[in-house]
Amino acid sequence: MRLGEIGWVLGPSPLFLPGIAISILISRSWSARVGRALGVGRGLAFALLLSVGLIASATLTPSPEALGSAVTGTNPPNYHTSCDVSRIGPPPLESLITINDDSLNVLLFVPLGTLLALLPGSRRKAALVVAAIALPVAIEAIQLVIPQLDRACQ
Repeated sequence: MRLGEIGWVLGPSPLFLPGIAISILISRSWSARVGRALGVGRGLAFALLLSVGLIASATLTPSPEALGSAVTGTNPPNYHTSCDVSRIGPPPLESLITINDDSLNVLLFVPLGTLLALLPGSRRKAALVVAAIALPVAIEAIQLVIPQLDRACQ
């Protein structure tokens, strides 16, 4: 990934890095408790919590336009009031082999899926897998019901 591409990835979310910092602090403070509840070490629990924080930071932080609009008291120029449901299901393979919204969204969930696979089998793991499957839908719903984030619900 070249420097310009990194800016393209991080540029749309100016609160992404502060969100990651907050996620690290939350993950560190809750990892022992979550590790005990799941029957795993603190490191795995920390990584699991951090992966959820990464997803939230990348998908639920306001756009630059939304932040500017909050200062001026106006609606962002791309104020979304509906979801684009023109494509439901996995993205086409050709969309996953280039750097774009589709491939970055899939890549964002790889750590969570990998870490869930490392958990020992239990009812809690099953519940977490169901929650992880529901997470993208929940994110899109949040983006829809909080249009002030200026995030496209797709």
